[in-house]
Amino acid sequence: MRAKMQNNAKRGEFMQNNTIVHVQGVHKELSNDEKTFPILHNINLSICQGEWVSLVGPSGSGKTTLLGIMAGIDRPTTGKIFMHGQEISSMREAQLAKFRNEEIGIIFQSFFLISSLTALENVAVPLFIGKNKRHALDKAADMLAQVGLSHRLNNRPHQLSGGEQQRVAIARALVTEPAILYADEPTGNLDSSSSQQLMTLLHTLRKRQNLSLMVVTHDINVAAHGDRVLHLYDGMLDDKPANTALNRPAVTIPIPQNDPNLDWGR
Repeated sequence: MRAKMQNNAKRGEFMQNNTIVHVQGVHKELSNDEKTFPILHNINLSICQGEWVSLVGPSGSGKTTLLGIMAGIDRPTTGKIFMHGQEISSMREAQLAKFRNEEIGIIFQSFFLISSLTALENVAVPLFIGKNKRHALDKAADMLAQVGLSHRLNNRPHQLSGGEQQRVAIARALVTEPAILYADEPTGNLDSSSSQQLMTLLHTLRKRQNLSLMVVTHDINVAAHGDRVLHLYDGMLDDKPANTALNRPAVTIPIPQNDPNLDWGR
């Protein structure tokens, strides 16, 4: 009972502070029979509701590892991850899988769409896995409309362009209405035009759903869309406002108020 009261108090503190995710003293090491390899060193950070955080750094600095730990895909060697005041890093796997399905959206550089399913069916998969099976296809169709793909419901991945496949992946990640979206190099397989369209789309969805985002990228133009830029170097974190970290003016993106007829292009 006392532990439950403490957990409820912790959750209330997080909500009062508008904090969605809190990372506390995270270290990550990998080892073999001969040597231990440090990946992350004492990572501490928080992400607030509706905030966009960009994560940059050289290859091998631990960016994808940190994102995976924060998203509950991987676990830290030491340290804790809290979301809505709940420590997800200590959850059992079944509990964590359920929590990820309901609260966390993830997109990757590779789209990971199921080739045998249509766009509509791909987006509906998280709903059939989770607790929202009723009207799953209707909800998936609505989410595809929000990303400008209402005309592609019955197309399979090989019939879609790269930009369209990424938007299907975004729709799939957001169809359960998660609190945060983690994106690992989301523009890595897109041309510059599709990348800009994707950034505009993420801004639109962020405003519409009061969504928090963490975007891992090598592209400073993508990183500049964030409210803050986290720079990861040799597993250590530096946290600065976006315009300071990138030594450039902050990016301003016009957010469409009503976008059902937008031409998203291919």
